Amino acid sequence: MQNGTACLTIGLSLFLSACQAQPPGRTAAATAKIAFDLDRLNSRGLYGPADGLRSLSYEFCIPARQRYIDEVHGIDPDLRIYRQSPGSIGCRNNEYLCMGETHNRAWRKTLTALAALSYVKQIIPSRHEF
Repeated sequence: MQNGTACLTIGLSLFLSACQAQPPGRTAAATAKIAFDLDRLNSRGLYGPADGLRSLSYEFCIPARQRYIDEVHGIDPDLRIYRQSPGSIGCRNNEYLCMGETHNRAWRKTLTALAALSYVKQIIPSRHEF
């Protein structure tokens, strides 16, 4: 019986740790920064008719500092950073434009992680989307 209790205790500890690692509401708050319907994308991050599926391009601004570039590239190494363009989102002079694509298996996790960054205010579809 002790082994069963030990397993239950370990299982409960792991469950509680997982719950603490992602505070309730954090994902919802991050998702609220994403200005398009995530449910329109399939499991591979594609949308559109079956014979014309395509990736969604999105953009957001970050403060114009290397440490922020490093941080967003740590989440998505394929992000493109534009130092001189405001993009459709209208990045300011002290911000860099970041553009990404949803075509990968971890697209939802990537978008949520980017949106969870305190300095990312909004993620929008690029102008040519939707």
